[in-house]
Amino acid sequence: MIKTVIFCCCLCLNYISSAQEVRIKLENCTLEPAVLKQIKGSLTFQLDFYAGIFKDKTKNSFRARVFGSKREFLTYSKSKADFNPLRTSAIAFYSPSLNEMILHTEVDNFASTFSHELSHAILHYYCKNTETWLDEGIADMLEDVILTDSVYTFDSRRIEKVLSAKKLLQEGASLQNVIDSGDFYNKTTSHRNYTLSWAVVAYLYETDTRLLFSMITASCKNPDEFIDMTYPGGLSLLMPDVKSFFFNNKPSPD
Repeated sequence: MIKTVIFCCCLCLNYISSAQEVRIKLENCTLEPAVLKQIKGSLTFQLDFYAGIFKDKTKNSFRARVFGSKREFLTYSKSKADFNPLRTSAIAFYSPSLNEMILHTEVDNFASTFSHELSHAILHYYCKNTETWLDEGIADMLEDVILTDSVYTFDSRRIEKVLSAKKLLQEGASLQNVIDSGDFYNKTTSHRNYTLSWAVVAYLYETDTRLLFSMITASCKNPDEFIDMTYPGGLSLLMPDVKSFFFNNKPSPD
């Protein structure tokens, strides 16, 4: 059984207004109304977020294929996307070649997972060569955004991420470890890589959103040197600033 759910999302920004949609193909599964509502809220927020960065509203429609079981998800991923999720313990992914998000419902928080992959899909529309850590760090931040009573806030999962980041930073881990790892998705280091990437993005988002936006656009043009090009003092000062932020402030929940 295959069903298609289409969300049309109208945003009125101060520089452009247009209708957008995300097409979700449901294969042998259904999604609860509350989940669909959260996905729609995430779409609205992310379209606004990325339009603010690139000063251009995407006219693209985004596609997602959702399976009712992990087995079906694995079969499709290997046969159609030429990707084996088991190699990186992936529970979902965005396929640039197919231009679609590929997910399954046998996960702890489907709406959050969908939001994470949606970030990859939208960013890929604007930028094809951003650094992996930045791409994943942004997606990890945006996956926690929820809409409650017409107000956007961060989900409580953010607390766990703060604690994980503080522990790693206390142990001396830094973004340089992530950059030098060579394999962001290595099973033994992926948790560290995701956490540190999220920590850097969260720090920039809460302290200087314009700087974060500048770093993202710079990364599209020069992935190898965008930190030194945009952050005052470069990478050598970025991580001490991130560490100071997490130990002297409590990242805002909203």
